[in-house]
Amino acid sequence: MDKVKSESINESDKTAETLKAASAAAAAAAAAPDQLSLEQLRTELNELDQEILDRAARRWSLADAIYQAKQAQGSSIRDIVQEQRKVDELTEQLPPQQADCRYMARSLLQTLMRTERSLQYRSALRHNPDWEPGGLIRRAANQLPAYKVVACQGSFGSYTSQAAAVLFPGATALPVRTFAETCRQVVDDNVPVAVLPLENSTAGTVGDVYHLLDQYKLYIIASNTQSIHHMLLAPSGSSLTKIRRVVSHPQALAQCSTIIKGMGWETEESGNTAFAAEHVALLNDPTVAAIASEDAAAAYGLAVISSEITNNKDNQTRFIAVSRQPVITKDANRIALILSLAHQSGSLARLLNLFGEADLNLTKIQSLPVPQRPWEYHFYLDIAAPSGDRQALAVLYQLSQEVQDLKFLGWFQES
Repeated sequence: MDKVKSESINESDKTAETLKAASAAAAAAAAAPDQLSLEQLRTELNELDQEILDRAARRWSLADAIYQAKQAQGSSIRDIVQEQRKVDELTEQLPPQQADCRYMARSLLQTLMRTERSLQYRSALRHNPDWEPGGLIRRAANQLPAYKVVACQGSFGSYTSQAAAVLFPGATALPVRTFAETCRQVVDDNVPVAVLPLENSTAGTVGDVYHLLDQYKLYIIASNTQSIHHMLLAPSGSSLTKIRRVVSHPQALAQCSTIIKGMGWETEESGNTAFAAEHVALLNDPTVAAIASEDAAAAYGLAVISSEITNNKDNQTRFIAVSRQPVITKDANRIALILSLAHQSGSLARLLNLFGEADLNLTKIQSLPVPQRPWEYHFYLDIAAPSGDRQALAVLYQLSQEVQDLKFLGWFQES
């Protein structure tokens, strides 16, 4: 171990020497700009780039040996104190005239160390098949059951029930009043699966669905994006000029805010667009309208007053199906995660670099407050990756070792 560690440290020292040489060359060129042509400067840079790459390759070649030595000693792959000490020591060796480059030198050294750790984690992954969530992923079913009943937040005619019909054709929709109650139906094993709206292209994340997934330990097993065409629904005999108040889910009200403000309508929030339609039908007041679907109009005997009320004609909502156990089908193409990061400079940037260096597309990142913990935030991530992708598994393994509160939400097909 001492020999391997010594070689690794020596490589860090040599890398630092290369950095200093590059800085000195740049300083010399700046002092005498007329003495070297652009082509000559580029040639010198190319030589320095090759030297830096050669040194980095030497570091990477030691990764597996370092991992084996650490395993023999019972040491973890990452030693944050050692890394920080070495970065501080090397950056302090830069000449005074390059003091402004210390932050860049620090970033370069941290990148080299991170990539070396990534290789060590890949070695560890080959020897540890039961890591979590790796074991959970390996044990997951690979085919969706033929569900007969699906819990849906909202009543008949809701957009959620429409999404459920697309995701699970032939299944009976069980209407539930709230998002939390919908999740409870699955947790209590009353139904095997539930469908919930997650986010809208106009109004953003829907309610506290992400928090509920975390709270109830549910997994996303499928996802579908639906075009949403809101209608203004009212009792027969009403008209656009008679409307004084509109009722709907807060998301739908936000998605139709332009016409609401333009007409000067009052608003009333409802738990679901279909609930709003049901409420308006019971009121039977020509001055009160609901914003809901055409299916809801048919379900509750309301007239369509206007079909052009959304702010954005390309209005879309993403729906997810959730269950108590993950199901990872062969056509799965998205990974969803929740994690926390330390309150340190550059922690988010380093996280993003992991995905970029593995050539993985991070399709979504969102921060939301952690309930009951003021000013603390969880990050919700979606990663595009085919089922069983080795690069994705390697990054998941590294995340499982280096970030706080990593939670696997599912590996599913996004359709």
